[in-house]
Amino acid sequence: MGSKLFFYLFKKKLVYLFVSLLILTVTVQIVDLIELTRSNIGKENFSFERVIKMSLLKTPFLINEIMPFIIIVSTSFFFKYLVDNNELISIRNLGLSILNIFYPVGLAVLTLGILSLIILNPISSVSMNYYQILDGNNKNSKSTINLDDNDIWIKNYIEDRIIYINSKNMNIENMSLDKVMVIDYNKKNSIVYFAEKAFIEKEFLKLQNVTETNINLNKNITHNIKNININFIQKDILNSIKYYKYTPFYKFYNYIKSMKKLNYLNPEIILYFLSEIFKPILLISIAFVVTGYVSKFNRNESFFKTIFIAIIIGFILFLIDRLIYSIDINNIISYCIVILTIPILSFVLGTILIINVEKS
Repeated sequence: MGSKLFFYLFKKKLVYLFVSLLILTVTVQIVDLIELTRSNIGKENFSFERVIKMSLLKTPFLINEIMPFIIIVSTSFFFKYLVDNNELISIRNLGLSILNIFYPVGLAVLTLGILSLIILNPISSVSMNYYQILDGNNKNSKSTINLDDNDIWIKNYIEDRIIYINSKNMNIENMSLDKVMVIDYNKKNSIVYFAEKAFIEKEFLKLQNVTETNINLNKNITHNIKNININFIQKDILNSIKYYKYTPFYKFYNYIKSMKKLNYLNPEIILYFLSEIFKPILLISIAFVVTGYVSKFNRNESFFKTIFIAIIIGFILFLIDRLIYSIDINNIISYCIVILTIPILSFVLGTILIINVEKS
């Protein structure tokens, strides 16, 4: 394929990608705006201005989620354009195959996929954090959790006091902490506690085998058990870490390490992160299947039927993807195999469809 023809098809495919992106984004945005209005209209602080802001903040995340369908629709209309303008026949008369035509198409899809990963993904993370604040999910939060390479820190506000909780490990399931240090800070007096183990039950932090140090009195006291009032529960901690889909791609590894430290890492989180990293390959594979199907479209056929079946193919791939995510796996090789299942199936199916078109 000559360079001029290659870049012509590449640019034409990019145009269809961005037009499809715009149309589908506006459509999904309208639906989301209606849903946000419905779910917020009964709240005391309801206002259309706030709902519109929330909808706009959610836009990058929505675009990222509908990207496979953008690929399906844009590829279908791209080949319809080539057929309607006799360009597909002219290209085929030059001795080029459907696979040759797919190269610039695949490059355009890869370009969009990489841009989605390195630009849209971080923007989506930032905008969804603002969305959560505007939505009020974090408005009444009185605790924050931070994790580094060595420790877990929980900062809890109680009236005129601040409770700092430090632990080497934490199990979210039973809310237990190991090797705990607690700093009960207020302006009048501050107390430090060291404990081998602790449990969070209701709104109490129950320390075991405790050494209490009163800083002002410079005095140490030991306790078998010591209860400290806190005002957060398991749900509050889970709420602070459950929005893994709003994590930027460059923080995936650190997030996984943090979840390991909390004993809360599950296959769903790892599969989602890997699917985001491999999304450019997934998008290319979807485009390959759709190319194999819509390249047999003729001008006298119903295009509605063609694009409907193309969307059905994409939806089936989506369902297979969801089914694969439900598989219980526990090692990195299995994760990679699972994530690559959809691209492999897509390339096999696309190859079969393209071979059938070439034969006919």
